[in-house]
Amino acid sequence: RCAEAFANGFDESELAQVPAGFDEELQNKIKTKTEDKRMFALYVFKVAIAACVALIITFSSAFNALVTHQDVSTGSRGGPSFSFVNSISAQLNAFSQKIVDLEVLNNAQKKE
Repeated sequence: RCAEAFANGFDESELAQVPAGFDEELQNKIKTKTEDKRMFALYVFKVAIAACVALIITFSSAFNALVTHQDVSTGSRGGPSFSFVNSISAQLNAFSQKIVDLEVLNNAQKKE
């Protein structure tokens, strides 16, 4: 009621004219804001789904199966196998030993 009374207090000749294209510009801004809100909501939904999946994997037995090995016949659990780490370490050790041997050989040849 107050806004209507305030608006009726002015004569039509006292009011400023709306510029051309004002309606279209206003509609475009409203659409852009609505689209931005929709994109943000989609982003929040994707992040929430990813967080839920991460929690499910973390607290389910699927994650435990990846980390530990279980012997089916005896039912005993063993720790994770680090044999691949040992093999990589051995290969790097052998490679570094070859480099050291080549360097020693090069230094011996330079001295002669």
